[in-house]
Amino acid sequence: MKILIVPIGIESSTGGQYAPILDDGRFLFIPIPEFSIENPIHNEKVAELRLFHKNVYKSSYDLKTYNEIKIDPWPEFPNRIYMGDYLGDGKYKGYPLTSYIPHYDPEFNTFTYGEGSEAKAKALSNLDRGDMLVFYMSLIPAFRRRAKGKYLVGYITIEKIFDFRFSGQNLNYSKIDKRIGNNMHIIRKDERPVIAAGNPNESRLFKKAIQFTDNKKWNILPDIFKQIGWPHKTTIVHMGLKKLERNYAKKFCEFVLSYDD
Repeated sequence: MKILIVPIGIESSTGGQYAPILDDGRFLFIPIPEFSIENPIHNEKVAELRLFHKNVYKSSYDLKTYNEIKIDPWPEFPNRIYMGDYLGDGKYKGYPLTSYIPHYDPEFNTFTYGEGSEAKAKALSNLDRGDMLVFYMSLIPAFRRRAKGKYLVGYITIEKIFDFRFSGQNLNYSKIDKRIGNNMHIIRKDERPVIAAGNPNESRLFKKAIQFTDNKKWNILPDIFKQIGWPHKTTIVHMGLKKLERNYAKKFCEFVLSYDD
């Protein structure tokens, strides 16, 4: 068994903001920004994608900005009903952050995760059925400026890897497997992605995040380290993929599955 521990969601280098978490562990999954509707080049790309999908699939993807994506409001913040309500009025790459259409990857409706960069795509392509992707995010208390920590927020148990990068298999957009049709790498019309499709019965987005590191140096919490061990030289979890195999993967899997919120 193998596990990839994968950073996801908006944070300092991809958006300049952080998704919120409440004291009891409830959190909001806010994906990284993709296209700003105020950027003429992005707008042209989005229009092209909508037309492409309408022509190929006879329907158009509903690409909404952070300010248009409705969420289930928390009782503590009943007037915050859009994802953008938690992002403030800052800018990202010259445009208002809330004007961006997010890059939903992973997506937790049909449980898929894709990669387009060489190294990450290669790591994903080496996984097999029954292996896991475990996702973590940098989260910060809502509307406070306290130190952030890394939190485990969900997982996908792999059912199939669709490798359009290293396997020689071509991506035919007129014959997309329904298991990956909702993945952002399909929606954005990537040519050579690697996409993992999860088993819906063995994959989930947590309702409450599990704190994984401290909020100062991002070291794995001592109690968790004692339970799972760690094969890497450093216990600091910052950015990038972390791979676990064999007994380490088994212990980490047991740890993650023990949380049933």
